[in-house]
Amino acid sequence: MHHTMLLTAIRGSAFIKGDEEIMQETKSKKQRYNTCGIPEAGWKDGFCRACGHSTCEVTDDMIIDGRVYQYAEKHNLLYGGKFSPAYIREMLERKRKLRIPKYFCEAIACDGLSFDCLAQFPRNKKLRVCRASKDGTFQIGDLVWRSDDTPGTCDGINFVQNAACLDAEFCDQALQGALFEEP
Repeated sequence: MHHTMLLTAIRGSAFIKGDEEIMQETKSKKQRYNTCGIPEAGWKDGFCRACGHSTCEVTDDMIIDGRVYQYAEKHNLLYGGKFSPAYIREMLERKRKLRIPKYFCEAIACDGLSFDCLAQFPRNKKLRVCRASKDGTFQIGDLVWRSDDTPGTCDGINFVQNAACLDAEFCDQALQGALFEEP
């Protein structure tokens, strides 16, 4: 792939070493990438020019774990080759249900709205989960809403993707740890 060729060009003479030796180096130190998918070896003096599109200053908010970038690339979750947590959360809304590793969830999570109980959850407003709940009921990318208080209907939180409803009695516990954003 493109990034493999780029990595070869960046590391250059490192590939003279045996494959086994290279694998040991890679495993022994955690590789960091910028949001364009360029490994740390391609940065110089805090700047990256390796992608050829532009010169990027590599700041803390642009650095991600290499396996996070690789997971996003493998599952077609990149936005034009770039890692964008907001775009990935939106894509997960449509790609149900990928089994997402915890390290990836942490990388794409954001600070959002939190609700301690069902009574605090707004009515008639769609929200996307941007951080999974502690018990796993709400997953990143789930689109949910709470309907009007209509006589004869059950209260709870509805899931758009599954056309399902979490009954009121289970909502308070399920909301623990979950954060939400507007889609």
